[in-house]
Amino acid sequence: MTHPTAALSRLRSLAAAQDDVVTRQQVLDSGVPEQLLRMLVAAGDWKRLQRGTYLVEPDREGSDLQRSWGRSGVLLVPGSVVSHHTAAVLMGLQGVPRTGVVHVTRSAKAAPRKLLVPHRAVLGPDDVVDLGGLLVTSPRRTLADVVPRLDPMTGLAVLDSALHTGLASDSDLVAAHATAERFAGHPITARVWAMADGRAASPLESRVRWRCVDRGVFPVELQRVVLGRHGELVARADFSFDWDQLHQALGVPLPPGPLRRLPLLGEADGRRYHPDLDDELEDAFIWDRRRQNAVTGLGFCVVRFTWADTVSRGAVVASLRDQLLGEAA
Repeated sequence: MTHPTAALSRLRSLAAAQDDVVTRQQVLDSGVPEQLLRMLVAAGDWKRLQRGTYLVEPDREGSDLQRSWGRSGVLLVPGSVVSHHTAAVLMGLQGVPRTGVVHVTRSAKAAPRKLLVPHRAVLGPDDVVDLGGLLVTSPRRTLADVVPRLDPMTGLAVLDSALHTGLASDSDLVAAHATAERFAGHPITARVWAMADGRAASPLESRVRWRCVDRGVFPVELQRVVLGRHGELVARADFSFDWDQLHQALGVPLPPGPLRRLPLLGEADGRRYHPDLDDELEDAFIWDRRRQNAVTGLGFCVVRFTWADTVSRGAVVASLRDQLLGEAA
């Protein structure tokens, strides 16, 4: 009979190769009694992830904990790889909604669990990548799986992030779109794929851009460089808008001539979405306000958008209209 101490030592070695996750069957096969397993969980030394999997290092957090959840899924569904929303989060795509469940894919059917969604699909060699010892669907395949399941605005944020982070290229998006269109029953919005732009640095910027375009207002430039009077870099504005195009789209008066010679600048302001700032973020906020003062000192008008603005379909465009009306007054 294996001594429990020796069995636990072997289990920890096994868990170290599995993102600190072991299955119930692995625990019992190692010789650890059922009663000891229950005691470890009750004492908080181990944490139950899903029915049948346990985390032997309960202090894991952040991306490490996300990997543990993904690992629990592939351990429970042998022959599977992490996929869909879970794969997107693990590879660092921004804007992906957290579903609260683990998604995996394999060629054979598997029974779903409370926190586990198994998908059935035949994956080719190019559809799977090794993410530090954990098999996940490739960025291209992940986009094809995830984007059709999202609303257009969220889908655009995910596609922008894929390009911005370098996880996918323009050709990857073309291939992912073609793959997604083959999935029967998935609503595909071609405009979302066509609008993807790697210059968008955050999901909020993507959401603002979608709300603008959806109402017929088109930013003429993303990441617009603003230079000072001596040619120095003062800022990079998230968006720039043409006054004449705004006038035509929104039907409001134009501002005075001197103001129209400079574009209207737009900034995606994440402070209201993240109200509890630590010291580093507070410093960034102060710097951002100083930057805006420098930009307005050069004669530019700046309109700021928050996350809350993008929740309502018309709030972003209403802010632009208000800016035009204010400057024309």
